[in-house]
Amino acid sequence: MDAMTTAECIHVYQHSRLQSESFTPEAVAAAYVAGLAALQEKAEADKPLTLEELEKMGGKPVWIVEYPKWGHWELSEYGEDYLEDRDPDFYGMTAPESIPDPLGKYGLHALGWLAYKKEPEVTQDGKPG
Repeated sequence: MDAMTTAECIHVYQHSRLQSESFTPEAVAAAYVAGLAALQEKAEADKPLTLEELEKMGGKPVWIVEYPKWGHWELSEYGEDYLEDRDPDFYGMTAPESIPDPLGKYGLHALGWLAYKKEPEVTQDGKPG
């Protein structure tokens, strides 16, 4: 989701059902800030973590996508443990389009892997989104 321009924010505010004499401008602004933060958090959760972000996920559950399970939760006390037994060079490695990979899912090569903050929704073509 792209960031909204100031003009778009003003348009949404002007046409909002939140406008009411019973709401203060501060309450409306707080509602929008909370809503936009929630949308941003959701958009970020649907994207794969970077390796740097993954290393900071110690103590937090991570959805790992890799062969043969193609999706499972892991929880580690130290974020570096998520990289143990996995080659960082294969992180996000996709299957070449010219060579169909019958094992691939999420668009990954059988050796590729990804990590997410939450289980991503998967489209019909097997890719997150």
